[in-house]
Amino acid sequence: MGKVYQPKVIEIGNQIVENLDDFYNEYEIDNLEYAREYFYDKLTEKFINGNLDEENGIFEEDEFEQCIKESAATCLLKSLESRGLIQSYSDDNTEEVFFLTKEGKEMARKHKENLK
Repeated sequence: MGKVYQPKVIEIGNQIVENLDDFYNEYEIDNLEYAREYFYDKLTEKFINGNLDEENGIFEEDEFEQCIKESAATCLLKSLESRGLIQSYSDDNTEEVFFLTKEGKEMARKHKENLK
């Protein structure tokens, strides 16, 4: 069963991701599904805690900077996973752990040789 988000969370999350379009394009991230989901989750936490205050700013500057970095990293990891270059599993603490697949190791080896 998928997650269900509050309409306000979706609206704000979509606005954030749309405003960051140039940032994601700079890193050649074209599938923004994971960025949206990342922000939906962050905004849902704020909603639950009563901190979803648009008038006074939703995120502190350093918090927003961290969110941007984490959302981009999530998109890049998921992109590599969908291309079969990495895989992931949840560890005992339910943290997602990523590792190179055979194809990913081969690509890394070729890339290393090309740098020489």
